[in-house]
Order: sequence, then structure tokens, then C-alpha cells
Amino acid sequence: MAEVYTDLNEKNKIARVDISDKRVIPVILLPGIMGSNLKVKRTKKQLWRVDGVGSLLIWTTQGAKFRKNNLHPKKVSVDNRGKVKSMLSYASEKLKDVAGVLPGGRWVLKKQIEDMYKNNPENILFGSRESRGWGEVAYRSYGDFLDKLQRELLESGDLTKQLMSNVLKTEPANKEQKLQKEELDVLKKYLFPVHAIGYNWLDSNINSAQEVGNKIEKIIKNYNQKKMKCHKVILVTHSMGGLVARYYSGCLGGEKNIYGIVHGVMPSIGAAATYTRMKSGNENTATAAVSYLKGEVTAEILGKDAAEMTAICSHSPGPLELLPSKGYGMHWLRIQKPQDYSDDSETTPQKVGNERVLEQVVIEEVRAPKNDPYTEIYLQREKWWKLIDEELLNPNNKHNNAAIIEKDWGIYEKIIVEQVMPFHSNISGRFHPNTYSFHGENMGEIIPDEYKTAKSASWRQVLEEIKFIPVITPSPHPFSPVLIQPPAPVSVPVNLESYESKTALRDGRLVRGETGNVRTVRWPDNKANRFVLRGQRDDGDGTVPVHSGRLEDNVVKERYSTHVAHESCYTNINCQLFTLRSIIRIAHEVYNDKEMAF
Repeated sequence: MAEVYTDLNEKNKIARVDISDKRVIPVILLPGIMGSNLKVKRTKKQLWRVDGVGSLLIWTTQGAKFRKNNLHPKKVSVDNRGKVKSMLSYASEKLKDVAGVLPGGRWVLKKQIEDMYKNNPENILFGSRESRGWGEVAYRSYGDFLDKLQRELLESGDLTKQLMSNVLKTEPANKEQKLQKEELDVLKKYLFPVHAIGYNWLDSNINSAQEVGNKIEKIIKNYNQKKMKCHKVILVTHSMGGLVARYYSGCLGGEKNIYGIVHGVMPSIGAAATYTRMKSGNENTATAAVSYLKGEVTAEILGKDAAEMTAICSHSPGPLELLPSKGYGMHWLRIQKPQDYSDDSETTPQKVGNERVLEQVVIEEVRAPKNDPYTEIYLQREKWWKLIDEELLNPNNKHNNAAIIEKDWGIYEKIIVEQVMPFHSNISGRFHPNTYSFHGENMGEIIPDEYKTAKSASWRQVLEEIKFIPVITPSPHPFSPVLIQPPAPVSVPVNLESYESKTALRDGRLVRGETGNVRTVRWPDNKANRFVLRGQRDDGDGTVPVHSGRLEDNVVKERYSTHVAHESCYTNINCQLFTLRSIIRIAHEVYNDKEMAF
């Protein structure tokens, strides 16, 4: 028997909990790429700690060479020392409400609450939040969500009340929209400790799935050793974490340990943004002044150009496994030659810096892939729009030594052939039978800049600044206005694929521009032509387009779409509501489990 305080406002009341008869359903968060804290392997040296933007500011000063030498899948391991929202956070909220009206003031009340929370139910039943892995994941993205979710599952707070009255428009349409009162009974019968499992997001999701599986089995075992009945878990995933969960469940036999999975903004078949960011760095779509500044800092941290992105990704299977798979479809990469310029208002070029991007009807276009993205784009070495620029493979190779380039290319090629391709193939069509998901979608409305997403990646020709010299022709009629002829058409190359394989890089590298990367390409006649990479124009969450995030009816129990940004999706109240409701509905599967049913 254990004595625990059950109500902060009635601290003289005591509840007795028989922990020998407790039945536990752990709820486990699997974060997205860059959402797990990393340290230098076999040391205590902090490397990638996402407590907030400030904890990563050092990365704004570190270029491609530092990233190549340090962010390597074999050199890092998960760091569990990240910031964790204290169990006292709830007490602090109560403190603000009543501290001013009690004798003794704030500090006396704070001491009382701290003493009380030493014996709070969460700590006694589940152990500390640090021991449940909360410090392994990004506090910036998940800290508040983990705290709120645990409180709701333990105390049935404001979110649970909202579920009883709010209607979430989910699909398929025949599903019950509101949470029914009787569905909440499962929260009274079972305990739901919230855990988090970080993983090495630089490594292959295949290896991460194995590590996650080992930790899940350890969690189940630990509760059973505490004389608590625990048979299976519920997974809540974010982005890449969904791919890890699917591989564990569908390819490693993990389904036997899982009641169900809630997927948030998962790139189920990949994302074209992986290509665009490899070519031009991470974009900043924010427009408001403060948000824009934060966006610029974030883009600098994650990788501001192709040199920094290639340095990391060319030796890291995890990020490469986010590339579009065959299931994504063909022809998502486009190289476009627009119609020659005229002065018609519908064909006025958009200005990009000191250049003009043709906005006219496209009259010539190359589309890839036609059959296979791996050979046609990812392993391509000749086309200028290939994924990897060999001169960026290794920033330590200052003089572009051919032997070193071949060695580095061999490492990259092996990753694509032996890890990325099998991962894509094995995970295709595999989903847990009890799957719930939400994704970003603006449903036909005007798409705000922060939600614009690259469903396809388009290279479109750029013209140098054009000086307009009007040609005045006398009118044949004396009282008619003069005729002004439009400027002569600008010549463009006939064949979009006729070029030298060794292309010139702007300022020695590919850089982010106002609308994307601008690339100089030299044709055999030594004439330079520029193309701009333009990708963020489609519907989605800023990273995952709708057609990759939206799961098909036959693999999902319930699906929810909403306006949401990719990285911060679990700070969105609607996504929190859907996740909590999905957990409650998945938990009802326990009634079919003979080892757990009362």
C-alpha cells in the first residue's frame, strides 16, 4: 500500500493506492528528425541539445566541415540530459492563483506544494520524468506537450473536457465525432505513464527501430517487475518517428507489443523537401518580423546551404530515408524552360534579387524520375540537377582529390543501395492495424507562407536583368498614337539536358535565395544559364505535402487534417485534442487483451 495526495486543493485528503493491482498502458512519444538530443558517443560532451533555440546557437557559427566531422551516425548517441518540465509546473500554476491571498505569502505556499509533490501519484507510480526518457527529446518541441498529456491521462483535465463538447471533423465520415462519456471509463481502470524514446536520427531508421523496440520491451518488463500488469504500449509519433514505429511494428514483429499508433505529420512515402533542402539549405517561410528572425536562426542551425546539408546527409542514412520513395510517384522533379519573354501582363517575370524569374507558360520541360528515383536522381552523377554534388561530399577534401571523392561517393552509394532502398521497400504499405493520424492541410484555402510545401521540386530558368529599350514605330495614321514594339525575345538553350557535368557553383556553393537556390549551368558552347529551385508552393505543413501526410482510408481508423506547421505540430491545440482522443480510443483495445482485461 502507498499513501498519495490526490488533490492540491484538498491536501488533507489522502487516497490509498494498491500498486500491486495496477494495470499500466505506457504511452510513448517517438520524436521526429533532429528531435532527439545527441552527445558525443561514450562521453558526456553535449552535441545536439534542443532545449530551445538558444541551446543550438553554436550551430550558426559551425560550417560544413564541423558538421561533417561531428554529426556522424557512428560518433553520436542519445543524450538523456535535456531539459524536462518539472512535476512542479502544475503546482506553480496553482501557486500563481492563490499565493497572494494566503498568510505567509508565496514562499510558504511554495514549500507546502513542493513537500506535497514529493509524494505525488505520478512520481510514486511511474518514477521520475527523467527516468521515463523525457530528457532524451527536444524540450522546445515536446516539453509542454508531454507535461500536458501526462496530466490529462492522470487527472482528466481541460483537454478531456473539451473532447466531450468539441467536434473534430475527422475522416472517414462515419466515425463518431465527439468523445462519448463511457469511453472515458478506460482512464479510471488503467494507468497511463507517459514516456519518450529518443533515437539516433542520423542512423538508419532500421537500426533506430531495433533500438526503440529494445527500449519498449524494457519499459514493459520494468512495470511487470514492479508488480504492475503491463502487456502492450501506445505509440505517439512525430514525422520520422512514424517511420521508425512502422518499421518496428511491421518489419521487426513489434506489433505484438503495441495496442495502436497515433502518427503526427508523418512523411509516409517521403518528402520532396528533402531534395530541395539538400540543394539549397533549409528555407525560412516566416514573414512577421520576430518570426522571420527566428526562422533565419533556425535555418542557419539546421543547415543554411547545400554544402552544410550534403556534409551531413551524404554519410547519414536517416535523413536520406526521408527522400521520396517509389511510392511517392514519378515526375516530382522538373526542369523547366518557360516561353520567351514578352511584355504581356500575364507573362511579366517575377524579380528575384537582381534577376528575373520567368513566370510564363512552360513550353519545354524535363521530368524525373521516369521509373526509378534512386538511379535517376539519388545515384545520378552526370545531370546537374542530381541530388549530390560530388565536390560538396567532403569539406575536408580541400583540393577535390579524385581518389577521396570516389571513396566518399562509394560510402554514399552504399547507403542508398543497402539501407535507403531496402527501408523504403520493406516499409511500403505496412501500417499497424490500429492506426490514427493527423496531417497538415489547408483544404483548398489560400495557403499561408508557413504552410507552403514542396510536393514537387522545380528548377526554372532565370534571366539576367533585362534593360527595356522601346522601339518606336511611326503610326500610319497622323492622329493615331505611336506604336511601341516589345523587346526582342530572350534566347534560351534548346536542350535542357545538354550541359557540362562539372557545373559552376554560385560563390563556390549553392546558397539560399529569396525564393530558393540559384544555380549557374554551362552549356557546351560555354554559355551560362541560370535556374532557380522553386519548391514551397503546395499544400501541406511546410515539410510534408498532403499526398504524403494523408494516409489512405484502408490503413487508418481515423484521420484528421488541420492548419498546422510541421515542427511545432504538438503545440497545436487541435492536434493535442485529436492525439488524446485517439489514445483513449486505442486504449479500448485492452478489453480484448486477456492478460489485461478486468
